[in-house]
Amino acid sequence: MIIPITYNIQNNSIQHLINKKTNVSFGALYRESDIPDNINDLIKDAQQRKFDEYDTLPKAYDTITTEYNNNVKKHKKSFFFSRSKVAKDQLIYYSKLEGIKAAENAFLKKIDMHLKDLRLIKKNLEAKDGAIDELNQLKNIEAQLLMAKEIKEAQLNSQIGLNSLGGYDEVKGFIRKIFINEVTKEKAKMQSIVPNAILLYGPTGCGKSKLVDAIASEIYPDKSIKEKYFINIDTSDDPDEVIDCINTALENAYENFKSTNNRTIILLDEIEAIANNKDPETTEAIKAALESANENYCTFFLTSNYPANINPDILGSNKVEYLIAIDPPDRNNMKAVLEYYFKRLSVKNIDYDVLVTELLRAQNDGRFSNSGIEHIYDICKDVPKLSQSDIIDVIRNTKPNILQSEYYNYINNKNRFEGNTYD
Repeated sequence: MIIPITYNIQNNSIQHLINKKTNVSFGALYRESDIPDNINDLIKDAQQRKFDEYDTLPKAYDTITTEYNNNVKKHKKSFFFSRSKVAKDQLIYYSKLEGIKAAENAFLKKIDMHLKDLRLIKKNLEAKDGAIDELNQLKNIEAQLLMAKEIKEAQLNSQIGLNSLGGYDEVKGFIRKIFINEVTKEKAKMQSIVPNAILLYGPTGCGKSKLVDAIASEIYPDKSIKEKYFINIDTSDDPDEVIDCINTALENAYENFKSTNNRTIILLDEIEAIANNKDPETTEAIKAALESANENYCTFFLTSNYPANINPDILGSNKVEYLIAIDPPDRNNMKAVLEYYFKRLSVKNIDYDVLVTELLRAQNDGRFSNSGIEHIYDICKDVPKLSQSDIIDVIRNTKPNILQSEYYNYINNKNRFEGNTYD
């Protein structure tokens, strides 16, 4: 899903649907001190509230997608076919998707706020005698709310692109701003500033390559189109072969953009393997390729576990313009990544804060990366009748996959490169 900053069109009909059908409070409507003695009116009010947008919003998505596809077909069949019209239709379509996403997030927030209300009412009832029936009614309402929340969160987690990755909201937001939004404007033939190259650096297993793949999926959700415009070049090959592949990709990128208005993304994993101080000839060829990226309508994404080993000549204006650190997951990102994986399983009442505490306890020996957490999930998913205690046992018996020395090396690199954004 591409979320442009231009044409900030809110899907008013969807927002109206949310406001009208999801009759919920926006945050602790009932303060504990304000709950009246007559609780029946509050129970009646809670029973009348509806929470079915987890079904309605996907239908709205299907509706606007069908509308967009029909418009594109109509333009292509027209005698006065214009790619700029199709690009503008696409931009409006993406903006409507932004409205749906905002509505979905508002829906989840409303459920959370209403759950707070219910729990305050329950607390009040539990202090009264003879309120068993009322308590049971509230428990049923709470169960329905939790089910609606679980369905919607599962739907959000299944989305393609950057939304398919757990956590790292700040990094994803920054990439949307500097790259995805600019590509969207470029596709609509609007003034844009698309970077030549972006470097993602950090310890092994923190999701650098996955992040680039998700970026490509967000721009090109159609798999067949993505395969054409997302080129992953193996830097472990002979340097001359790598340069030949890069030059061929640049030539194709230019021709493809002229015919389709689609920018090519080229991924060079572990760039320090070929752009280092030991091979100045290859480094010069890569430098020339990076400098020509925009005139050939492509953007390079580079990844590195050891950015200090990269020849500094390829960093800077008109070459690698953004250096983005991808940290090992902190507490918040650990929780997001754990939730992303373990919500796929039928384990009830997982306390993710407890699991995060267990992961953090291992930090004297190293750090768990995102792939390290995924490895824990891979072990757990095969455990019969998995429980939270089983997950904790697996964590305690799994060594962190980022060595302490590797982590300290990364911190030193981050201190060195922090703030080096060439724009």
